[in-house]
Amino acid sequence: MCSAVSDFHQKYKTNKRIRKIQKAYLTIELALIFPIILLVIVLVVHWGFMMYDRVIMSQDAYLLALRGAVISDEEPEQYAMENSDWQFGGWYFGSPTPSVQTSSDWLFNTVEVTLSMETYHGGTSYYSINPQGKWASSISWKADYTRPSKRVRLFTRAYDLYKVFTSE
Repeated sequence: MCSAVSDFHQKYKTNKRIRKIQKAYLTIELALIFPIILLVIVLVVHWGFMMYDRVIMSQDAYLLALRGAVISDEEPEQYAMENSDWQFGGWYFGSPTPSVQTSSDWLFNTVEVTLSMETYHGGTSYYSINPQGKWASSISWKADYTRPSKRVRLFTRAYDLYKVFTSE
């Protein structure tokens, strides 16, 4: 009977040591894997903010180009530049408001708006993810609006001038 008790006692001690070793393995594995998991989560959240800002920037460029072409008859570039602060509002999260460049073609009433932005994030340079520590984005949209009455008058006048110069 005494040997049965000692066998049980020996097995209990062995199982207790195995459980302690298994807990230690779990602690070591967690200590090695947890920083990697945390880094991946932080990078995914950071990437999500950057994509959000890029989508908002694309929407703003599109709306500025469209409104410049449709609303402003004389100076669509000036319209886009003057209303950019109103259009940007406070939507950009963790980034400065983008810089605006505009160009237009007066004949075809085409407006092109280009927005560009550089966001500095120094934390990414430590892990060699982005050595410069900045993210740059640039979006360009082109919009045109045909005004049939203006175009008909322009081509009618050009045709009339052509007839005058060719008839002589």
